[in-house]
Amino acid sequence: MALAIRRSRDSAVLFLVDAVWHSAEPALACHADRIEEARPVLQQMGAEDPESELREIVNSVHLESLQKDEPLFSWKYRIPIFLAITIGMFNQLSGINAILYYLNDIFAAAGFSKLSGDLQAVAVGGMNLLATLLGMSVIDKLGRKTLLLIGSVGTALCLAGVARVFLTISTRNICSGF
Repeated sequence: MALAIRRSRDSAVLFLVDAVWHSAEPALACHADRIEEARPVLQQMGAEDPESELREIVNSVHLESLQKDEPLFSWKYRIPIFLAITIGMFNQLSGINAILYYLNDIFAAAGFSKLSGDLQAVAVGGMNLLATLLGMSVIDKLGRKTLLLIGSVGTALCLAGVARVFLTISTRNICSGF
């Protein structure tokens, strides 16, 4: 335990030193009208053409300054903000993280052997990867809303399946007297 704390502390100190050492950021320098400070940073970072990158940064900062500032939490953004918060909330409340974390225990409680449970955990991880890759490849064709609805239905069906498995196991255990 002490070793883990020491490693975490050492990592944090190294990160802090690195952050101070590499604190020069070309975009931040351009925001503050310190363009001459950004050029050597771009060269130090190994940019192939630091002048063209510097021009791109200055142009993007200029375009950004032309846009009007409006508060994020204004009335016209209420629905997108509500959707973003509720989608994230339902993602966490669906329990998928707990299921993925306790996958081996869940399969063991469902009556599978240790080896079978481990292999099924690998299969679930592989399916998760395949579903992510499939979603990334079709999101532009189907759209986010359609993909979100399909994913919600799939999540509901899978959680209902997990509930059914454990309901039948608990019913079987109650009937057999544990």
